[in-house]
Amino acid sequence: MKISLKPHQHEWIYFAGLTLMAASLPLSKFTMSVSQFIILGNWFWEGNFRNKWQALKSNKLIWALLSIYFIHALGLLWSTDMAYAFKDLRIKLPLLALPVIIGTSAPLDFKRFRLLVLLFAAAIFAGTAVSMYYYLGFSDEQIYDLRYLSRFISHIRFSLLIVLAVVMLLWMLLLQWKRLNMTHKILLPITVAWFITFLFILDVLIGVVALGISLFGTLIWMAYSVQNKTLRRSLLVFVLGIPLLAVFYLAFIAKQYYGIGTKEDLSNLERQSAKGTYYYHDTTNTEMENGHYVWIYIANGELQDEWNKRSQHNFDSLDNKGNPVYGTVLRYMSSRGLRKDSIGISQLSDEEIRAIENGVSSYRYFDKVGIGYRLGQTLYELDTYFKHDAASGHSTTQRFVFWKAASGIIKKNPVFGVGTGDLNQAFKEEYQSMNTSLDEKYWHRSHNQFLTFTVAFGVIGLIIFILSLIYPFITTRFGLGYLYTIFFLIIVTSMITEDTLETQAGVTFFAFFNTLLLFAQPGIQKLKRFQFLK
Repeated sequence: MKISLKPHQHEWIYFAGLTLMAASLPLSKFTMSVSQFIILGNWFWEGNFRNKWQALKSNKLIWALLSIYFIHALGLLWSTDMAYAFKDLRIKLPLLALPVIIGTSAPLDFKRFRLLVLLFAAAIFAGTAVSMYYYLGFSDEQIYDLRYLSRFISHIRFSLLIVLAVVMLLWMLLLQWKRLNMTHKILLPITVAWFITFLFILDVLIGVVALGISLFGTLIWMAYSVQNKTLRRSLLVFVLGIPLLAVFYLAFIAKQYYGIGTKEDLSNLERQSAKGTYYYHDTTNTEMENGHYVWIYIANGELQDEWNKRSQHNFDSLDNKGNPVYGTVLRYMSSRGLRKDSIGISQLSDEEIRAIENGVSSYRYFDKVGIGYRLGQTLYELDTYFKHDAASGHSTTQRFVFWKAASGIIKKNPVFGVGTGDLNQAFKEEYQSMNTSLDEKYWHRSHNQFLTFTVAFGVIGLIIFILSLIYPFITTRFGLGYLYTIFFLIIVTSMITEDTLETQAGVTFFAFFNTLLLFAQPGIQKLKRFQFLK
């Protein structure tokens, strides 16, 4: 049953609150909270509670979304750490408030919805502009780790917001072209190109993966939207060829990393350097950089003395990324095929010395950024983990340890989990029982929202969570339109490698756009029975 909600004189306050929230997501946690108080206060100020209650009771889609919060509240019953449990419930309040407020409010018209999209994109652009201010060195603060280019929120969350902004602008360009003026037709494609470029500068792997999945989904959507059969088939063939190109690119990166054909002969290694220093050779350690073994031809004292003469970073200190200098030196020199002695150090330029100080571990990347570098780093992490069980400080392979810990907890608490408040304690105890080699400062939670949900609420909670996510598709028979479908792909991609709903920014990102695109987005026919007309 559809309930008709009449327009009210404070409708502009509701829209202002929505736009403030959209603009705050990449820029300010404070105004993110303020915007929620604005729309909540306005919701109470409007009154009309009888109609709102009827609208709430009749809309199963709202209740499906609310089930995520309800399972957290129910998890209090078997929690022991109530202080953390209530803190977690407070962080997740957007999961309760936004479906109720937006779900029982009138949907936006096209004009306001497009304006909200443009303001969201403008806020993202402002965030990237601030990042470039630091990246280009206009600030006194030097950026050695690209993750710190995101000045206001997590670099991972920022990358996902950028991807969603790209998708929303593509929606305007593909579906709203006739409604756009000439200024928008010129600026929007430029903005999309800039966002994609910046995403590669930011160098967040999950963001790039989410972008690839989103663009792949967009091409599939376009292919099925084309009326001409020949053009449709050609586009589908092109789309299906993209995964093959991705495989070839990954193979190229792997070939570069392993440097096929360049490995040294470990059976015939020289014993001394030109200065007479005995080399250290660990032929059992097959770690490589650009196809050269890292742990051979190391003239320890000689290397340290020569490095300290040329660098302000002591050989026994940390580089600007927080990694041991000696490790970065060994990897970088190996990538060039240099022996780790005085002659090898003399062959490094001053720019290369600075690059090593900044944490660059391969000569192929000291003056470059991009996904190739990130994939090379990932290969190094995987190599180190599987050969030496070393994951500390490596963002990719640490997740394997996180997932292993989560799986151990789930095996002990398979049905109902450990409860809302006991995740941190459960993970600490599991890491201790695993006798893991992972440094204690890296004893984090699972970095996988599905595993985290299962740890907290067991298999039953996981089923409820998954049903909540897919219920909109089931009830509309996959008629949710382009924007919601691609948003769903982005959010699920993030949940595979992140605890998306465990931070204020993450839970607000999910709750806001999930409800906005279901209940406030205009023009989707199969959503209209869940939206309340003015």
